Amino acid sequence: MYSPPDNFNEPEFVKHNKIAENLHEKFSEDERLKLYGLYKQSILGDNRVGRVEDAGKELGGYKPRERWQKWEDLKGKNKDEARREYVEFVKELEKKYKS
Repeated sequence: MYSPPDNFNEPEFVKHNKIAENLHEKFSEDERLKLYGLYKQSILGDNRVGRVEDAGKELGGYKPRERWQKWEDLKGKNKDEARREYVEFVKELEKKYKS
């Protein structure tokens, strides 16, 4: 999982990001990809990696094309809305997986 930048001042988002970090091994692939897209949109806004063909070298790691697409699908959504959706989705996942 990813941590917000140190200067990121959104306590509710940071709190739920930590919850997601603690539970991430239980998430399905689709849930992980959705969280990734919402996280990137929340922190950076619209996808800055130009084309899906560039995803591998720009994003690297796990499933770069799929992650690129999840982020790209959120293009135009403002950061605040993406943060709210991220927090709500983590709340749903917490209910589903926390034991």
